[in-house]
Amino acid sequence: MVGPIISSRAAVLRVTLELEHREVSREIIVPANMTFDTVHMVIQRAFGWKNMYLHEFYILGKEGQSIVNLVGDNENLAYEDDLLVKLEDGFKLSEYLPATMKYVYDFGDDWLHRIETEKVITDYDKNYPVCLEAHGNAPPEDVGGETGYEEFLDVIADEQHPDHRDLKAWVPYARVSGRKYKRN
Repeated sequence: MVGPIISSRAAVLRVTLELEHREVSREIIVPANMTFDTVHMVIQRAFGWKNMYLHEFYILGKEGQSIVNLVGDNENLAYEDDLLVKLEDGFKLSEYLPATMKYVYDFGDDWLHRIETEKVITDYDKNYPVCLEAHGNAPPEDVGGETGYEEFLDVIADEQHPDHRDLKAWVPYARVSGRKYKRN
């Protein structure tokens, strides 16, 4: 009898971009031995972003309070804070499972994500992440935060808007016909 070549521990994570007016989430399965710098890249890929900005993770305790801040850049280690701050590339997801986390990307647009561990799997048969499910369109990079995203959606939906053509050139995958980006 032939079994799987690989069998490892993994986590099914629900990554939800916290937006007031729409639902944007991804369900991903990630090998538990991945370091947080790699988990960051998985999230970037799942949301269609290009890793152009700083980011950080907050590991939350049982009461929802932050217990550790994992940062992606040595510069962020210099800020004084009451919270324990560590460089993310030395820490594996497995060290904090099961966990609820926050992930912040692009400190200008301030995209805040909630990451919940839906389950831990002990016999994952791959050594790479997989996006299991996606809901909603992620905002394009550099759109100006949630307010800018709402404005972007209004302009993309209105072919008569004076900025429509420029935004279509900037984000060519934003279709009006077929409505990839939808207004609620």
